Amino acid sequence: MAVEKLPIYGGQAVIEGVMMRGRRGMAVAVRTPEGDIKVHTEALNSLYSGRIARIPFVRGLLGLWDALGLGMRTLTWSADVAAGDEIEFSGPLA
Repeated sequence: MAVEKLPIYGGQAVIEGVMMRGRRGMAVAVRTPEGDIKVHTEALNSLYSGRIARIPFVRGLLGLWDALGLGMRTLTWSADVAAGDEIEFSGPLA
């Protein structure tokens, strides 16, 4: 019997919207002050491939760092869009 590999998705609420993340990409959808929906998508590099990422504690630290960095960037972007200003993603995790 073949075991189906389930897709891995996760998400987070952001100001006036939602962020969804998959293995290879993420998308953020935010409502603008005018009532439109602004969507930003981006491909993600894989932190979880490689020999060192197979060590359980290190893999957990990488996951925490990834979730914190991506969550803060998307939350900041959504706050700027909801306030009426839009900025580009930047920083070490962009």
